[in-house]
Amino acid sequence: MLTQNNYSTTEILDTNDKMWSTIKSIFPDNRADKMNWLLCSTSGIHGSYTTLDEIEKDPAFSEYPKFITILIIQPRRCHLFYTGELEIRDNKDITWLRNMIESSIHHIIESQKGNRWTQ
Repeated sequence: MLTQNNYSTTEILDTNDKMWSTIKSIFPDNRADKMNWLLCSTSGIHGSYTTLDEIEKDPAFSEYPKFITILIIQPRRCHLFYTGELEIRDNKDITWLRNMIESSIHHIIESQKGNRWTQ
């Protein structure tokens, strides 16, 4: 039997500035940790698959939209936050998100050290 009392999702849906503010309040140091991870370009039904690389290659945003989807994972709480399409306003946003991705990947790998294949 599955119980869902401890599992939850939250949609971060507001104006673009308020969505950015909410995301940055979860990561005030612009770093993920073992309790909070951030992934981009997760799409699903709530946005696009556009990547940061695609946005950077098209600074005029003529080929790709300047929006990206965000998924925040809190593994210990079994909680997910997700956005619709979050607008990338400038290169500072891209840098902020790349810092988040790098630190998130690091902490995801750390969390699975005892579960990975060794080479």
